[in-house]
Amino acid sequence: MENTFNINEYDTDRRTSPASFPQCRAIGYKFAKDAKTGKMNWLMQKRITAQMFDLAKQNKLSFEKAHKILNAKTLAKNYLKMIDDYIANQA
Repeated sequence: MENTFNINEYDTDRRTSPASFPQCRAIGYKFAKDAKTGKMNWLMQKRITAQMFDLAKQNKLSFEKAHKILNAKTLAKNYLKMIDDYIANQA
């Protein structure tokens, strides 16, 4: 199945606007799945989704940047560190 999504079809205003919740959720699904076993780590999926959506609400994660994250092979370590820091501060 081909990827039919083309970010260039969107205008500049949309690409610079905050990421949508479905994008944030897709990032969570993509990077919470264990590559070896194929099993989903549901706790990590929720944490990644929440972190991405929080960044989007703060206008720190744009539609275009979320698209780039989805096309990456791994989630950047700075996002994982943000999640770990949040968990540590809540304890």
